[in-house]
Order: sequence, then C-alpha cells, then structure tokens
Amino acid sequence: MSKKRQAGEQLESPSKRTITNDHYTTTSILNILEEQLATAAATITTTKENERLFQDLDSIIVAAHELRANNYAKRGNTTEELKSILAIIDLLPRQHEKSKYYLRAGTLYSMQGYQERAIEIFQKGMMMAASILPSLLSNFTDQYTLLEESKQIALSRSEKCIDFIANCSYDIVRTITDYLSTDNLYELTQVTRTWRQRIVEDPIRWKTFRITRGLRANKVDKTYRLLPMISQHIEILKINATAYFMPKCLLFIKMHNFSKLQSLKVSQARLGFTQQQVNCYEQFVNMLPSIAKTLTSLEFKNVSIELPPLAVILSLCRNLQVFHQHFTPVNQEWYTGLSLPYTTSLTKIILMPPNRYDEIPDHEIEALLCCSPALEHLVLDACDPDMVITAAQLYCHKLTSLVLNRTHTAIHEDETSRFHKADGKLRYVFIGGDFLVSTLRSLLEQSHQSLVALYLAPESPEFMGQEDWSSLESPVLESLETLGILQCQRSSTAINDLATIMIRQGRQSIRNLKLFDFDPIIPNAGAVNGFIKLADDK
Repeated sequence: MSKKRQAGEQLESPSKRTITNDHYTTTSILNILEEQLATAAATITTTKENERLFQDLDSIIVAAHELRANNYAKRGNTTEELKSILAIIDLLPRQHEKSKYYLRAGTLYSMQGYQERAIEIFQKGMMMAASILPSLLSNFTDQYTLLEESKQIALSRSEKCIDFIANCSYDIVRTITDYLSTDNLYELTQVTRTWRQRIVEDPIRWKTFRITRGLRANKVDKTYRLLPMISQHIEILKINATAYFMPKCLLFIKMHNFSKLQSLKVSQARLGFTQQQVNCYEQFVNMLPSIAKTLTSLEFKNVSIELPPLAVILSLCRNLQVFHQHFTPVNQEWYTGLSLPYTTSLTKIILMPPNRYDEIPDHEIEALLCCSPALEHLVLDACDPDMVITAAQLYCHKLTSLVLNRTHTAIHEDETSRFHKADGKLRYVFIGGDFLVSTLRSLLEQSHQSLVALYLAPESPEFMGQEDWSSLESPVLESLETLGILQCQRSSTAINDLATIMIRQGRQSIRNLKLFDFDPIIPNAGAVNGFIKLADDK
C-alpha cells in the first residue's frame, strides 16, 4: 500500500470519530487529528477531492478545540482555554467566521491582565469585520460593536488599573506569597509591572532561597526564570539538585548577581541507589570568585561531585567563617596544601569523610589549625585524637566545642550550639577512638573550670585495657553537667576505672550521667548508681 493511500485512509477515518465531552478523551483525539493532518499534508497530492477532505478534518479539529476550550473554561483554566481559541482562529479558512473567536481571545487576555495584547486582538477582529462584503456586513454589526466596546474597556483598564496588590503593604504581600510555590510566584511576576515589583523587590521575602530541582532536559525550570530577578536579595542559597545538574547550578550562580550571598549549602537529590561522581572542579573554581567577597559559610552534604581541594577553596574565599564537608567523597589529596601563608577567618570547621577509616593526614590538620586561630567549633572524623587535641591546645585558644570521631554515635550535630558562649572557653568535648590517658589529663587540666559536657568513646577494648586509667587525676570538674561513656563489653574493668574516676572528678556538679552502647544508645541506670556509690566510697 502506497504512502498516499495510507494517508488518504487516515484522513477519512477521523470523520467517523465521535468527539466526547470528556476532557482527556478530547485532548487525545485532538492530538491524533493534528498528527494525521500533518502526515496527510506532507504526502497527499492536492486535488479537489482531497481539499474537501482537508476541510472536513479542519472542521473536526476546530470542533475539538472548541470543546476543549469550553472544558477548560468550566475549570477556570484561562491559559489552556486561550490556546485552543487561538488555534481555532488559525484554522478557520473564512474571515467572517473568526470574529466571535477574536472577541473571546481578547476578553481572555484582558482577564489575565494583558491589556495591550487584548487591544491588539480586538483591533484585528474589528479590521476583519470591516473587510467583510457589504452583503454580509449586516449580520456582523453586533460583533463589530462588541469588539469595539471590549477594546474601549481594555483601553480604560490599561490607563487606570485597579490593583489591590499595589495598595497592600509589603507585610501583607509577603504573608500571601509565603504560601505560594516558586512556580506560582514566577507566574505572578508576569501579570503586571506592579505585581512583579512587589514580589521581586522584597529583600526579606528572598533572604533565603532553596533550589530543589535541576534544569529539566527540554524545559527551563521556572525557578531559574525567577532567580535572576531576585538574586541580589539572596543571603542564604540552598541547592538540592542531582549530581548531573550541579554544574549548571554553579554556572548559573556565576552568571547572575548574588551580591549579598553569605551562605551556600549544597546537597544532592538522590535518584536510585547508584550515584556517579560528577567533576565540578572547574565550575567551582570559576564560580567562587564571583561570591567570595560576601561568602562566609560553605557547606557540602552527601554530594557525589568532585570538589577543588580545601586549600583552593580557602584561598579563593578569604572571608569564609564556616566550612562543612559531610560525607562527600574526597581523597587524601583533597586535604593537601593546608600550610597556608595567611590566617583564615574560620570559626567553625566540620570535616566528616564518608569512610571513617580514610584518615585525614595529621600534618595537614595541624597546618589547618595553625592558620585558624579564631576557630570556635571543630568537628573531625577519621583523625588521631591525641594529635588534634595537642594541636588545638597549642593554636586554637578560642575553642568552645571539640568533637572527634563521632561517626558511630547518635549525638545530634547541633547539640554543641547550646553550650556556646563567646568567651573562648571549652565547654563541649566528644572524643571517639583510641586516646592516651595523658592527652585526656592535659585537656581536663586546661578546661576543668569551663567544661559542661564530656563524652568519651574509646573504640578498641585492647587499647583500653593497656591504659592505666587509675593514673587519671585532675582538678575537680566544677561545671560538668553531662558525662557520657561508651561501654565496651570486653573491657568492663577499664570502663569501671574510667567511669569511677570521672564521677569522682565531677561529683559535685553532675546532673545527668549517661552510659552509651554502640547501637542503640541505652542508658544503664544500674551501672550509673553503682559507679556513683563506688565513687562515694573512694
């Protein structure tokens, strides 16, 4: 069977269809009809018979569009209704048939606030009506009059727009917009100039902005259309995108004006179980200088992207105060070059590699602490506690919280914040892994007056058994309120010694004593009472 014959049969078949009043059925049939019309137009030779078939198919498509427009009108969707009306205007072959659709399209534009476009549509309808043959003009006098009246109404609306948004305070507008999605807010910016100004020129509304999707493959997300209008107000930007779209997000930041951006938080949206690491080195290096002057906080959480080395990030962002790297795959080379020739502004450092057995090089940690004298909060995993504590005592005299090797515990990340005071005294300590008695003794001697919470989680029972915990003597822990000890079943004697000594040191002010197991964390009230009694006896 030839292509022309197939197309001819396809062209005849739609006329036998029954167009229902169901919205989804109408839309599906409309798509099929338009596809068949395009196929037929490309393959069928023009003849009088085929022209009649084309006209029949056009009539069916017009009827389908009109039914679709009416369905959308009942649902209040003026945008889709308008699309069908404009399609009908393009399909109708005779000018005198288009007048009522010009009137309807112009009215819809006017309802949406596009008065200039409405006036243009009404004008076209009037010109069409004026060109009709005199013998037919009497039948379209009413249509011409309606078009002219509608045009005057649109002109009046454009000259004097009664806009309730323009009369509302910024507080009321902000309260309304707080309940709207980003896509809806973008649509509102397209209504009138006043609406756009009210929405995009509110710095409080856009202080924090979250990107929760990536750029779609064939469509620009409305989030990215809105961002250029408000980027100058954003102080905290949170990106939760797939690894594939992360480079595009970074390029977007570089291209637009984020002159007030202080905090950039990057996390990764998970799609399935396998995550391929994406190289974002070049995009980060090109993006960071554009926000370096104002950026004070940079966080990466669970992202499978290749980052520039920490030394490069610190050299580009000299005002950085907070750096947080949480479970982001990096190798040991990422930590190299931290012997910086300048002092950083860092007050908080969190480095948590995904694999706790990939230790951060000791000399690089010491170099980082050496160039960060303003440090107040330090969280490190996969490190040597003895080395870090010694270096922190030597270089970081403003430290208020110290957390080492915490990956296997359930202590909340923000628990240290409630102990913080800007007086440079150490109040919160968590030490995980294997550490020496001498290191702990030195720490307690230096911080016995200020220490409020102390958690000890020695990891190796063999190491615990080798240490002489009975030699741990220090001044009374005057401010201690919380003591946590990770219980190792194979080293109960060492745990008893450690708990007894610590309770005796802080007995005067302990309010809450907890014994931690691996998982789940279970307080052992009986053991606590026994330790307290033992400490009292001694």
